[in-house]
Amino acid sequence: MSSLTENRMIGIALFFGLGIFAALFAAGFWLTDGAFSYPLDDTYIHLSMGEQIASGRYGINPTEYASADSSILYPVLLAPFSGTGFHEYLPLILNVFALAVALVLVAKSVAESGLLSAPNGKWISVVVVLLAPIALNFQGLSLLGMEHMLHVDTALMALLGLLRMQKTGRLNGLLVAAILLGPVLRYEALGLSLVLCLAVLWMGHWKAGILLTIGALGPVIGFGLWMKSVGMAFLPYSVMAKATIVEIDESVFWTILGHNFAPDGAPLFAALVIMVSLGFLFVAFSGRPRFAQNYRVLAFVAGSMGIGHAFLGKFGWANRYEIYAISFLGMAALVMLTPLMATKTRAAALTKMAAVGVMLFGFAHYIGFTAVWAINGPANIYNQQWQMSEILDTFEGGPVLVNDIGLVSYQSDTKIVDIFGLASIDALNARRDHARKGWLNQLAIKEHAGMAMMYDPWFERDLGPGWTPIAYLDLTAPAVFLSPRVTIYATRDDMIAPIRALLMAQEPKLPRFASFEFIDTAPQLEESQ
Repeated sequence: MSSLTENRMIGIALFFGLGIFAALFAAGFWLTDGAFSYPLDDTYIHLSMGEQIASGRYGINPTEYASADSSILYPVLLAPFSGTGFHEYLPLILNVFALAVALVLVAKSVAESGLLSAPNGKWISVVVVLLAPIALNFQGLSLLGMEHMLHVDTALMALLGLLRMQKTGRLNGLLVAAILLGPVLRYEALGLSLVLCLAVLWMGHWKAGILLTIGALGPVIGFGLWMKSVGMAFLPYSVMAKATIVEIDESVFWTILGHNFAPDGAPLFAALVIMVSLGFLFVAFSGRPRFAQNYRVLAFVAGSMGIGHAFLGKFGWANRYEIYAISFLGMAALVMLTPLMATKTRAAALTKMAAVGVMLFGFAHYIGFTAVWAINGPANIYNQQWQMSEILDTFEGGPVLVNDIGLVSYQSDTKIVDIFGLASIDALNARRDHARKGWLNQLAIKEHAGMAMMYDPWFERDLGPGWTPIAYLDLTAPAVFLSPRVTIYATRDDMIAPIRALLMAQEPKLPRFASFEFIDTAPQLEESQ
């Protein structure tokens, strides 16, 4: 270890980190029998949006605007190569790149923290660059093929840029890029960007701080105004549809607190983030302990960002929303505690024990889920949403109502009617207003839809009489995220026979973990007559 340098540490991080990613990817690929699939349908929403952007439109259907994407920039990055076989691999390529960048940034942050020169620092540095990315779910996040790993990159860029600014007193390109890129990749990154702008002002760069604030806010406001000008809302439908605030009967206070601190939220995780963040704020404003006084600005940024995410951000759902925040908090703690690790005091020993404990917590929280999900996630999408897309390829009965809009809309000529609200203002308003039972039936009539494919438990209080269930599409592999059963409905009586014939023709083509269970429609037909 005596010859360990920053460049060698980067090499170790890349070799090990990318190797873990490749192993997890291969495991998922095996269960799809060689068919390439992402483990979330949301990735295909990005691809579908990129496909429409390449054609000069914005949405998932060519005839209407829809803000189905929670990122301003990411679908634009997926516009190239639209219509080619290469297009679907763009998210994978971007995420491998983002993972590599994150691994390099972690290694550089460790090196610039001074840990390499501390007692046993070389060994600790190797452990951090090897195990921290796993504990922080980097590989799992990258497998999603979404924008979240790029978001993590901006958080780590911000950390390293801020660390360098504190040492030199000069603004640097890494920090500027993090402030400007974060909000156009993820809306919640605006919070960190604005706190970083306050830090720039705090360090005496008034003009730069004001310009960076405008630069962070400008694209978000400008994009919102453009969406309003074409008839959409200021915020994307996808952001509003997934926000707890759609339940408008809740008080604003509970809306802010409840989604993380309610029993079905992430109360322990959110509480842990708050405790760590309060510790950072104590360092920032009290000037104690003495060894951390040089990092007061960093402590302010970390503490403010952590508190903001705990109250206003999200946790879970493929463990993708919180990673940027805990990555920043974890690496900031490493940087600030490095001087203490150079001593042999009881506090130093406790610090090392705490660091090991936090890393073990990360492993316990993420590694089992990542392993199970990496193997089964692609198989879930391949045996469910992929087969729904195959059904649509030969369906000629008009628009189709679905609650998962990604893969079914990607490279499809059939109009997709979203019933969850990511791409439909009608569905979003129905959920907001707790519309009467039967609003789904009315939506089908309005859109002249002939078929619906949906998870029944999600909409059991919304569907009135009149639809005829034709078959269940059952997933026989372990269901990682969603429901193992999709119900396929005829929304009109004249579509019952065509849909049944279509499904029977599709049945021999189903992969090994998918099956149809057909429903006897004769009693329902007699009742309707």
